[in-house]
Amino acid sequence: GILRREEERQWERGEFYLASRKCLELWIRKKNEGKEVVSFFQNRGIKRVAIYGLSQTGRLLYEELRKTEVAVVCGIDRSKNYSVNRLPTIRLDAVTPEGLLKDVELVVVIRIYDFPSIYDTLNEKLHGRIPIVGLDEILCEL
Repeated sequence: GILRREEERQWERGEFYLASRKCLELWIRKKNEGKEVVSFFQNRGIKRVAIYGLSQTGRLLYEELRKTEVAVVCGIDRSKNYSVNRLPTIRLDAVTPEGLLKDVELVVVIRIYDFPSIYDTLNEKLHGRIPIVGLDEILCEL
C-alpha cells in the first residue's frame, strides 16, 4: 500500500545519497592526489559533452569543465527544461541525436545510482550514436 511505497522511496533516496556521497568522496580524493576530471576527456580527445543530472554534483562538474577547453553543450534532466548558469537543459523525453546533442561526443551520467536504466533509455533515444559514461567510471580511470 501507500506506506510500503513510501518506505521504498525512502530506501531509494538513501541509496541515491549514499552512492552520490561515495562518488563525491572519490572525486575529492582524486583532486587531492592532483588528478583532474578534465584529464579523462583530454586523454580521449573529447571536446564536447552533455551532462545528465544537474544536481549539486552535476553542477560541480559543469563548473569545473567551464574552466577548461571541454565544452558542456547541454544538460539533460528527467523531467524539465531549465537553464543552469545559462546551460541549456533538455528533458529526457525530448532527447534526440540531432538538435543540441548533434555535436556531443560523450554523455556523462551523474546519477550513478540508477545508471543502468538511464543508460538504456539514453542509448535508445540516441540510437547508440553517442557514448555514455557514468561519473564514477570517469573518476575510477583518473
